[in-house]
Amino acid sequence: YIRGGERVLDLGSGSGILSITALLLGAASAVGVDIDPKAEDIARENAGINQLHSDRFTALTGDVIDDRSMSRRLGDGYDIVLANIVADVIMALAPHVLSFLKPGGVFICSGILDRRYEDVRAALERAGLRILSTDTQDDWRRITAVPC
Repeated sequence: YIRGGERVLDLGSGSGILSITALLLGAASAVGVDIDPKAEDIARENAGINQLHSDRFTALTGDVIDDRSMSRRLGDGYDIVLANIVADVIMALAPHVLSFLKPGGVFICSGILDRRYEDVRAALERAGLRILSTDTQDDWRRITAVPC
């Protein structure tokens, strides 16, 4: 989904690997958000190692589920929202994803155990997202969804 010039939001960014990869593939900018303050420092360090600076990569600590000010700070208009985290967190994030995506944007979530796929699918659909595709590797699932 990276073709060049995209704005990317990585929820639960951890080390920043998805944001960094998106930038190396040609995204214009990426914002990584994690609830762990240590993740912010690690993500910045990893971005620096890859010569990606603050003009393209922003790492933040915050909770987009419970902190409305963080959601406002992030804004909207993202081409791609990523989340590689556990099913329960993806399900909790689902109602918030549409507020970040621009029309025509895509939500890609992974880290979903196969046995939790139906729960996540249902949560995404309840939140107004339509499943475009899924992929399975061993016991894990990836879901790509778009606004209905």
